[in-house]
Amino acid sequence: MSVATVLPTIGGRPTPSARSGRLPLWSIRRAERAPLRATTPREEFYASIVDQLTPSSTSSTSSVVGLGTGDLVAGLIRHVSVATPTADIVFRPLSQSTTEELKLHNLPIADHTTAVLDVVVDQADQVDTSDARGEVWWVVGRGENGPQVSQVDIQALKSTIYGNETAKVIVLTRCLEDGRLRGTLPVMIDGDELEWEEVAEEVDDLFVTDAEITRRSNQEAANTRGFPDPVIVENADGSSSMTLDVAFFEEFKLFGQESAYREIENEVEGIEGVLAAGLVGVSRDRRVVVWRVADAGGGDDDDAFEVTGGVA
Repeated sequence: MSVATVLPTIGGRPTPSARSGRLPLWSIRRAERAPLRATTPREEFYASIVDQLTPSSTSSTSSVVGLGTGDLVAGLIRHVSVATPTADIVFRPLSQSTTEELKLHNLPIADHTTAVLDVVVDQADQVDTSDARGEVWWVVGRGENGPQVSQVDIQALKSTIYGNETAKVIVLTRCLEDGRLRGTLPVMIDGDELEWEEVAEEVDDLFVTDAEITRRSNQEAANTRGFPDPVIVENADGSSSMTLDVAFFEEFKLFGQESAYREIENEVEGIEGVLAAGLVGVSRDRRVVVWRVADAGGGDDDDAFEVTGGVA
């Protein structure tokens, strides 16, 4: 499969990529379908995403779309609710906050037990498209101590992406790395208050010289153990979970060495009590598109909204 990096322009007529000499993928698909009305760069961006969600005009079935968590995903939901006929799309939310957003806008929600996904749209904290193994990797679930506005269900997201191998993946991000991932790696662990420290120690053994580990807290001034008010999430199945934040001093490493992201993921998730690491990767042989959004920190100013890159 041919892989090309494209630099589409939102807010004007798309131009061929300087690297590939081709129109961006979304531009080609828009030409095949009736264009959606879009009057601002933000609206045109979301319209271009919707064009990748809807089935072709010859299809007799609706697309089933998995939705991750974040303000860009919420913006897509709002756009669909006001600008797009929804008969062609059914959504499967991958977090509680996304479920609530879909219900707020009266958009159709798929049956979790039977839906096979055609597309997954996720919002990433950071993305690396330069992996030498032909993979795209991203980080999800980052957060800070303090009131928790929305929680990314890392376990549900990863099981959905890895469990629907034929689904196209669209990743929205404000941070497209020129090199390896760095910063914080969230790790979702079992919420047992008696055993979490043992799990944290095993995670720490993997990164003992490379990172500092803290337990996320609802209190901004919490200590490294998350006290006095650690974030403990009660799950729908009656279990509970909490989040460890592994803050790397430099790039992501394993046992002091630069290692493949898949190795890091496998080592972390191989620890008993770890539910999921906030590290997701798919092969570029799979249909994957990454969009980098620059919008002055998520404000509503359309003059500051720009999309400058993607990988198709």
